[in-house]
Amino acid sequence: MAAAPAPQPAVFGSPALDQAVAGVTAGIVSTFALQPLDLLKVQLQVSTAPKTRGTLGNISWGLREIVRTGGARALYRGLTPNLVGNASSWGSYFLWYTMLKARMDGGKDHKLSAGQHLLASATSGVITAVLTNPIWVVKTRMFTTQAGQDKAYRGVTHGLATLAREEGLRGMAKGLTLAIVGVSNGAIQFMAYEEMKKRRVELRRKRLGAGASDEEVKTLSNLEYILMSGSAKLVAIAITYPYQVVRSRIQYQPALSALPLGSTVPSPLASASSRTAPLPPPPTTPSSSSSSSLPSSSSPSSTPRAPAPTPAPAPPQPYRSIPDVLLRTYRAEGAAGFYKGIATNAVRILPGTCVTFVVYEQTSRFLSRWAGRRAGAREREREGQGERDGRSEG
Repeated sequence: MAAAPAPQPAVFGSPALDQAVAGVTAGIVSTFALQPLDLLKVQLQVSTAPKTRGTLGNISWGLREIVRTGGARALYRGLTPNLVGNASSWGSYFLWYTMLKARMDGGKDHKLSAGQHLLASATSGVITAVLTNPIWVVKTRMFTTQAGQDKAYRGVTHGLATLAREEGLRGMAKGLTLAIVGVSNGAIQFMAYEEMKKRRVELRRKRLGAGASDEEVKTLSNLEYILMSGSAKLVAIAITYPYQVVRSRIQYQPALSALPLGSTVPSPLASASSRTAPLPPPPTTPSSSSSSSLPSSSSPSSTPRAPAPTPAPAPPQPYRSIPDVLLRTYRAEGAAGFYKGIATNAVRILPGTCVTFVVYEQTSRFLSRWAGRRAGAREREREGQGERDGRSEG
C-alpha cells in the first residue's frame, strides 16, 4: 500500500491560509497601482453620455476631468473600500480555491481537469461575492460621488453603516445577482490560466528531464505569468463584460432615487460632457416673403422677442430591475451601451491582472520556500535532539 503524501509545510498553519495571504498581498499591490483607472472605469460605466472620443483620448480626458473637478486627491477617492474589497476578495478567493482543489484531489496531489478547475473557481467566486458585495456597493457609490456632495460616504465604515441603516439587507445585496453571474468571468479566467500553466509546466518537465526537482519544474518566469494571465483575462472579458455595466448601473441608482423629485445627480463625467455639448442652433430667420406680413416697426408688438429658454432635460428615472436596465440601455444606446468602458477596463484590468498574478505567484513561492526552510530546520532540530538524547542514555 502506497504511503500517504507528507503534509505540505505552511507558514500560517495550512497551505490554504498561505494562499490567502498571497492573494491579499496581490490585491493590495494591484489596487494601489491601478486605482485611478479603476475609478475612471466605474464612472464611464454609469455614464449615459454619448462617447465622443477615442479610447486613449477618453481615458486621458476622463482622468484630467477628475483632477480638474476634485484635485489630484480625487483620483484616489474610494481607495479604502477598493483596498478592502480587493484584498478581502482575492484573499477569500484563493483560500476557498485552494481548499476546494485539495478536497477534489483527495490529498493525492494529482492534476485536476479543466472542469474541476472551473467548478472550484466558480464555487470560490460565489462564496467571495456573497461575503464582499456590500463593500463593492460602497465602493461604487464613493467612485460616483464627490466628497462634498450631500449623502456622500465619508469612508468604508461610514458607508457600510449608512447602507445597513438606511437600506438594510436589500441595499447590501444590490448587484449581488449580477455579481454571482459575473463569477463566470473569474471561473473562465482561472480555468484558462490553470490549463495554460499546466501545459507550460509539462513542457518544462520534458525539457529539463527526469533529474529536475519539482520546484525547478514548477518555477516559471514573470513573463510567462504575465502572458498566461493576460491571455486568460482577455477571453473572460470578451465573454462577460456586459454584466459589469448592468451591475454598476444597478448599484449607482440609490444616489438618484434619494434625490428630491425633479432633481438629478448625473454621473461625474456626464456633467462634464454636458458642458462641452454643442449649443442649440439659432432660431430660423424669417424669409423676406413672410416678413411683409409682420407688423411694422412702429407697432409695439414688433419688438423682437427673446428666444424661449431651452427646456431642461428630464431627470433620469432610477432603474427598477435588471430587465429594466437591459431594455432601457439597449433602447437608448444599443448593443454598444453594454460595452461602455470596456477599453478603459481592458487597459486597467490587463495590467491589474498581470500585476496581481505575478505578485500572487511570487508571494506564494516565497511563502512555500520559507515554510520549507522552517520545516527543514525543525526536522534537523529533532534529529539533533534525538542524537543528543541517544548519547545521554549511552
